[in-house]
Amino acid sequence: MTQTGNEARAGSFSVAPAIPTAPSPPPARLAFRVGIVGHRPNRLQDADTAVLSQTLGRILATVRETVVSFHGEPGHPYAQDPPVLRAVSPLAEGADRIFTDEALRCGYELCCPMPFPQAEYEKDFTATDPAAAGSLDAFQGLLERARQGSGLVAFELDGTRDDEGGAYGAAGRVVLIQSDLLVAVWDGGEAQGAGGTEETLREALRYRIPVVWIDASQPHPWRILHPDDDLKGLSHGGRRRPEAATAASWEELRQVVREVVAWPPSGGDPQAAEIERMRDQMKHHASYLRERKPRWNPAFLWKLFRDLVGSGRVTFQLVKVPGFEQSIADKWPTDPASGVPGVAGWVNRRLRPHYAWSDKLADLNADSYRSTFVLAYLAAALAVLLALLPGAAGWHDGVGERRRVLCIALEFALVAGILVAFFWARHRRWHARWMDCRMLAEMFRQMRFQIPLGGARSRTRLPAHLSAYGDPSLTWMSWHKLAVEREIGLPSARIDHGYLAQYLDYLESVVEEQLGFHGANWRRSERIERNLHRSVMFLFALTLLCIGMHLAPSLAFLGLGEVGHSGRLDGWLTVACAFLPALGGALAGINEQGEFARLSKRSRAMHERLGEVAQEIRALRAAADPATNPLKLGRVAQLVAPTAQLMVDEVLDWRVIFRDRPLVLHP
Repeated sequence: MTQTGNEARAGSFSVAPAIPTAPSPPPARLAFRVGIVGHRPNRLQDADTAVLSQTLGRILATVRETVVSFHGEPGHPYAQDPPVLRAVSPLAEGADRIFTDEALRCGYELCCPMPFPQAEYEKDFTATDPAAAGSLDAFQGLLERARQGSGLVAFELDGTRDDEGGAYGAAGRVVLIQSDLLVAVWDGGEAQGAGGTEETLREALRYRIPVVWIDASQPHPWRILHPDDDLKGLSHGGRRRPEAATAASWEELRQVVREVVAWPPSGGDPQAAEIERMRDQMKHHASYLRERKPRWNPAFLWKLFRDLVGSGRVTFQLVKVPGFEQSIADKWPTDPASGVPGVAGWVNRRLRPHYAWSDKLADLNADSYRSTFVLAYLAAALAVLLALLPGAAGWHDGVGERRRVLCIALEFALVAGILVAFFWARHRRWHARWMDCRMLAEMFRQMRFQIPLGGARSRTRLPAHLSAYGDPSLTWMSWHKLAVEREIGLPSARIDHGYLAQYLDYLESVVEEQLGFHGANWRRSERIERNLHRSVMFLFALTLLCIGMHLAPSLAFLGLGEVGHSGRLDGWLTVACAFLPALGGALAGINEQGEFARLSKRSRAMHERLGEVAQEIRALRAAADPATNPLKLGRVAQLVAPTAQLMVDEVLDWRVIFRDRPLVLHP
């Protein structure tokens, strides 16, 4: 018997070993997941069990051989650990059991989403007639084989007998979410209820999951279904059957598997320009995996400037870079002693290295990019001052000549430094790497609270009017996130009121963390924008005053006044009339380049929406009662789905904003 209590499962979370600090971003371990949907024995009367088993076994073996072969090729972007093969099966009687038996024989791990708690689900297999004898033993035997073999994940949903169709449909959706390839044993007939084989098959095609359709009737021919070609064909009534498999069918299966694990996609007929863009993305991915944590961060000017202008204080900036994982350990706890729920610790332990590297590399690249444009704008204004200073100070001979030469040399160094910083920033791609790493980090943050509920197939959607910015699903960040998602899979858990209550605490902590970030960012960005704007206006007003003073002698010469001043003062007024506007222009350029006004509005909107989410979480928890109104997965998922989409939409929009702000030189 498998463990069914939350206490037992929480214990299984706590004993997992901590992931050691990696010297570079950890690559994903190659994983491939094959799910099953198929008929129960009542619709397998025309099946030849031996032939069906042989067909399933050969398909699973072909998948395994293809994945292992790909992993053995040089240059793949995965970890060197052996690949993970995972079968996703609810272990219902009939096709599920045949599939799982062959998968375990081939060395696959087993992920078993159950529509009900295991004790309730096992009632489906209680012998009510002689033909069903041994069904429960077979179910438990497969679980035990998996546990003793490659591994078992038992994910027990909280379905009820009052809505059996909904419960089986929910389990089917978990199968789809956790599958890279779906095997459907279908007789081609019409659906006979909700949550059945045909409904799950059609949903897979809508999700664009490749489907291997095996005829439930002997001799069990099969074919691969493609969403774009086959949805209309499947809508016809009557009995449908796939064609007999040929050598080309097996080659097509291998190609489908390779298209999932290889990137850029090798199938289809994309245009040369698209292939080139995808290959560039792969170069960027390889560059990301070669990153190393720097010991020092010399780009401290940005945070110094930010705190001075945004908070009115000078802050000491750490130049030494702390360990990435250690720096977020308090926000991503994994130790049960810290009070983190078991499932949260399980998720944090597996995601923390991935998030830490993407998040901290985003911060470092942002510091470098922002420090560069702050330095460039201020240095340009300072160069104007140095150009005029010798003349105003009267440095023409002796010691003054040496000072004049020094000013010229410093001016040359500043302008040369601006050019060097500009080209170095372009070469290092600080701007693009900041956006890429930030997008990846936010994807991992989203996964953090989707995994405990069974995962999700979230879409990195982009409005049509922003299509010129590129499809975010064809970026290395999206591919890397999916690879990590495949590797991690699901925890063993039983979804019930206690589990969901712990999950809501966990979700609230994530939302509160984001609330704090957006609240601070909103107010700080607002102050920076306001203070920079006021400083620019003050500098231009001061310039106007200096121009008036400069103009005074001319007015006296024309008989319009009697004010005059010395030639030395005239020189300094000339310096002020040139330097003050230059400094004002530099501050205005920093304000525009930093997009502080838009950042403030966006963070304020996110803060308000996330505040509403936090209130919804608290209201949901307050209304719940384990006896009379227990928390249900469906209701919690309704809250989580839009929250996850909100976060991914926000970071995509943020990416669009800053992609229009690369480092540029203004004359």
